Amino acid sequence: MIVRKNSKTPFDKEKFAALQLIRSENIGPKRFFQFIKKYKNPGHALESLKKQKEKNFILAPEKLIEDEMKQHERMGAKLIAWYEDQYPQKLKNIDSPP
Repeated sequence: MIVRKNSKTPFDKEKFAALQLIRSENIGPKRFFQFIKKYKNPGHALESLKKQKEKNFILAPEKLIEDEMKQHERMGAKLIAWYEDQYPQKLKNIDSPP
């Protein structure tokens, strides 16, 4: 969990990492899932990219992701990741699920 500044409510660490990864420059759905396949989860993929300091990828700022997740909360929206049971099975079966 990532504890937010000025809040006792934490963000889910893997969802935060997944959102940061997919919002990063030069990482679309196809590359995102290639990273997941290689590194097993968004957190590991993100840490690997940070360590490599790849010039081809510009990671989305954590503040941007934090603001987006706060906006989801304000709107009453829930981010459902592809690995959760609530994620539609038909979407899981396509090449590049949203």
